[in-house]
Amino acid sequence: MDESKRGKLTFGLVLLLTGVLLFLQLGPYPGLGFGNLWPLYLVVFGFMGLFNRTGKGFSLILLLVGVFFLLRNLNVMPYIPTMYIWPSVIVLVAVFVIISAVGKKSHVVSADGASRYSALFGETKETVRDQDFKSLSVSAVFGNVALDLSEAEMQGENASIDIFVLFGGAEIVLPESWAAQVKITPILGGAENKTTTQTGAHKVLVTGTTIFGGAEIRTH
Repeated sequence: MDESKRGKLTFGLVLLLTGVLLFLQLGPYPGLGFGNLWPLYLVVFGFMGLFNRTGKGFSLILLLVGVFFLLRNLNVMPYIPTMYIWPSVIVLVAVFVIISAVGKKSHVVSADGASRYSALFGETKETVRDQDFKSLSVSAVFGNVALDLSEAEMQGENASIDIFVLFGGAEIVLPESWAAQVKITPILGGAENKTTTQTGAHKVLVTGTTIFGGAEIRTH
């Protein structure tokens, strides 16, 4: 899902939530109105933010804070004074900032020549110029991996790319002449094939899984 559609969806969810809370506030369940359910706004913005290419750490914190206050307001968990909550939130934000600053990224080439790109609380950007491209794998966990293969060449007819995304994002740019077949399983995530070539001498099979994140396969 692109940024404009995601923005419209978020706006629609906020309007829907507001309408539902107004009905509850005016109806027979005043205890389920804005006073107790306002953390749902944090949950919505935090959840939708997880699908953005950047800021996933902040979105996760927003989501967790929203869930915490929601459970607290509904007496699902023991009451904790507010004076102890916000220092905990500040510490949590600080931990995410520190981890993102020292995030791990790597590019490993295995014995069979396959490349593995990964990002853990960080971002990996690479231009792949392999003149006999066959396969590669991508792992993005609370991070982003962006690979530009537009200058790569394929000597055979088929190649493969495997992608795993968890609270992160992956962006793969292919040459115009390559045809991509995307078979990614999204679990509360997304996968988009924006390539324009449907048939061609060179074919790339893109497989994998996206969980609370997204993958985009496109050309320049």
